[in-house]
Amino acid sequence: AIRHPAWQSNAWAFNFGSRKWRKIHEGETAGAPSARYSCSAVLHDDALYLFGGDDGGHKKSMFNYIFQAWFNELWRFDLRGYTWQQVRPSGPKPVKRALHGAVAIGDSMYVYGGLELADTWRYDFGPQSWSMVSAPPADTDTRDGSHPGRRHAFAMAAAGNGGFFVFGGCRHVRGMRPMAFDDLWYYDIGGNAWAKKEAASGAGHPSARSHLSMIRLSTNYLLLYGGALCIPGCTCYGDSWLYKVDANAWQALNASDPPIHR
Repeated sequence: AIRHPAWQSNAWAFNFGSRKWRKIHEGETAGAPSARYSCSAVLHDDALYLFGGDDGGHKKSMFNYIFQAWFNELWRFDLRGYTWQQVRPSGPKPVKRALHGAVAIGDSMYVYGGLELADTWRYDFGPQSWSMVSAPPADTDTRDGSHPGRRHAFAMAAAGNGGFFVFGGCRHVRGMRPMAFDDLWYYDIGGNAWAKKEAASGAGHPSARSHLSMIRLSTNYLLLYGGALCIPGCTCYGDSWLYKVDANAWQALNASDPPIHR
């Protein structure tokens, strides 16, 4: 029998105390956004904000994947009543995208990049409005090293209220193998500027990868895990790294009983 992908739009919550999952929303039939992946999600004021993503065009063609079936919708999931509502800001907004990054800082959400993109946007929760804070550079491949350039499937983490970090990711180049990155960038909100964080010569750091995870542990530490190198064919990683912000240094962690590489 022919099997087709099972696109999901339901929502689940994990209880850290009981270590159990429970379904908290039935999905699109109960008012959720349509099934999609490669979207971003941030937390703000007892709500989850979901932006963008890709549904592969499955509602038009269940058996043939449709490329660039991306979204620029913004949805809010109330974590007290478990209800979804689409947010419809007036004025300009980011173009449709997937495999981008987003972080919540203060009363704003910052969105960067995605497939074929290198722009940076801010969404202000109070007035419910978008504004582009950093246009893509003229050379989106950024051969001069002044900007992370267009990339997707990277990791993004806030750094206090002053800015955010971006690590790794991938870039498609016409007629060439995909490019994978092992660089770390910092976006300064006050100065509206990108800066590459060059590690000391010879110092260890995570290898080039995309589809990884990175979170902020404190104002001075980031934690990075896993990912894959796909250029083409994929090698998955299961390593963990700690980044110390004030020292601009990475440290490999020898974690016990790690999960399988992913």
